[in-house]
This record gives sequence, structure tokens and C-alpha cells, in this order.
Amino acid sequence: MKCLRFFIILNILILLSCMNLFAQDNIPENVRIGLYYLKSAVNSVELSSDTGLDIGCFINDTYTSLLKDKTLKTIIAKKDNYNFDVPNSYAYHIQIGSTYTNLYNAQNLANAFVKAGYNAYPSYDGSFRVWIGAYSGSNYANNDISKLKKGYPGYIYSVINPNAKNVQIVSDNKIKLMFACNTGNFQVNSIPSGSLPNICGINGVKYRGAVRIIRQTNSDMTIINVVNLEQYLYSVIGTEMSSGWPIEALKAQAVAARTYAVKLLTSGGGYTEYGYDMNNTTEFQAYKGYSKEGPSCIQAVY
Repeated sequence: MKCLRFFIILNILILLSCMNLFAQDNIPENVRIGLYYLKSAVNSVELSSDTGLDIGCFINDTYTSLLKDKTLKTIIAKKDNYNFDVPNSYAYHIQIGSTYTNLYNAQNLANAFVKAGYNAYPSYDGSFRVWIGAYSGSNYANNDISKLKKGYPGYIYSVINPNAKNVQIVSDNKIKLMFACNTGNFQVNSIPSGSLPNICGINGVKYRGAVRIIRQTNSDMTIINVVNLEQYLYSVIGTEMSSGWPIEALKAQAVAARTYAVKLLTSGGGYTEYGYDMNNTTEFQAYKGYSKEGPSCIQAVY
């Protein structure tokens, strides 16, 4: 019991010493947590939601939804490589025509070529386009262009050169959408459903908030959980302590965890050059997602 009292008093002192942090107006609403990053970055990741997925682009602090589908429960986001076993094997593509006003028009054209036996799909680079295939060389793409011109002469075809930042969105082993926007980041949200929390699965682990993917230079995909600061604390408390601890101890931990996070966020974060503020390890604060929350953890935050 003496140890518990000492722990509570220590955290209260931390709170009193850092009260000036919470008077600032520049505290971000959300925190960006690196889940797979640097040496742990991945070439593909499974994303899921029981309520359906909202796929979009995050650019200049604004999110734009590109594809929202309640029936789409699981996707694989992959580097745009023709072969993961070959380093830097970024793919070539064929573009049909130019730009299209919306996803619907691009999808309709892609569907027509799919029926003809081609691997066609919409692409987004700030505008909607239609692409075909994932080729290992421009010669293979040009060979198919020759065939396309003979069979479907009413379109302009061009070769799209490899881009290390492209991300394939794959469903049922087929490319559903290519994210090729170099000025924005690929992001996935769960579709809100009534009073249910917005939960995304990342390789089978559930997290609140959104998932952001960044293709770093000379690296695989950095996977980031963008979550409300207060909701982030739910999991930190449950991960670093136990939801079965006395509520006053959990409250003290909430104070310490919030103070640490706010101080880091207002001072520029730990890995902002890579697109996230903190990682999910004890280098900052241990964070293991939705499963580590509990009613007492949520109560402690408030």
C-alpha cells in the first residue's frame, strides 16, 4: 500500500509541475503512432473493419474520401512492385486515356477492360485515371499496348513509369485501386455505424481511429495509427498497467501519460520527419490498441 501511495503522489507532482502545458492552445486533437516503421516497415499490410472501409487521401491536413463501401471489410495495401523478392522492382503500368471526373466513371471503363480479360483498375494521383497491369519492364507494357490498339483502337494508351511511392489496394487478389498521389498519404477509416467505436484492424490487431500509410524513401511502408489523444490514453493505461488496478492509481497513470504525450506533441514529436509523433513501444509509451482498453481505463482518463 505504501508503494501505491508513493506512486500516486509522484504522479500528482508530475501533474503539478506540468500544468502549464495544458494551458496551450496548440495541443493537437490527434496523435500519430508508428506501428510499423524504419526497420520494421512492411511491404504489405491487411486492413479491416466490421463496418466497412472508407479509403482516401490525406493531404494538407484534409482527408478526401475516394472509395467508401460498407461491404468492403478487408483489403491488402501493398507496395507497387511486380515482385517482392526482387529489390526495387517497382512496376510499370498502362494508362488508358487521360483523366476521369470521378471514381464511378473510371471504374466503369476499367470494368469494360476487365471483361475483355485485362487487369484494369482505377488509379488516383490527384485525378482519377484507369491503369492496366503491373509489368516488370516497359517492353512488356508496350507489347500489350500494341494488342490494345488493334482490339480497342478508340483510346489513347501510354506507359506509366515506376514510382516507388505507389500503393496497391488489393481485394480478392485483384487491384481495386492504385494510390499514386505523391503529394498526399494513403489513409483508411472504418465507416461509422451508430454508437459503435471506429475500429480498424491492422494485421488482425484492432485500433481506434484511422490508418495512414507512408512510402518512405528507400524503405517499405510506414504504418501509422492516427487516433484521438484521449482515446490513445485508454490503451496506454491498459498496456502499461492493468485495468484491474485501483481507479486512483489508473487516474494517476492517465495524468502522467497525458502530460508526457502533450509535452512531446507540443515540442514537435519524436519522429515527425517520418510522419508520426511516437511509436508504440516503451521508447515512448507502450500502446497495444483496442484490446488493452477497459471500462476502468476509460473512466480514469476522464
